[in-house]
Amino acid sequence: MPDSGFEDFKILEKANRYISFLNEFLRKEGSELKIKDCKSGVLYLTMTGACIGCSLAGNDFEQFKNDLMAEDSQIKDVVFYDSSENIVG
Repeated sequence: MPDSGFEDFKILEKANRYISFLNEFLRKEGSELKIKDCKSGVLYLTMTGACIGCSLAGNDFEQFKNDLMAEDSQIKDVVFYDSSENIVG
């Protein structure tokens, strides 16, 4: 059986590169995406700033999720939180 911790570490490496790229654009809109955790292939992210509550945020979250899962087939799901630890998207 593969080591889940090592797989999660590899996911975090790829996700960090993608999120760093996204944050260049999100910061211009007053938002930021941060990695919260990765457990057993599920990536947990926190969105802060102006994007929370925006009517288009759900579409953005879905696109980010699809992009991340396409980037790494080991990602089983992506869960978004706001800064108050509420699940969004």
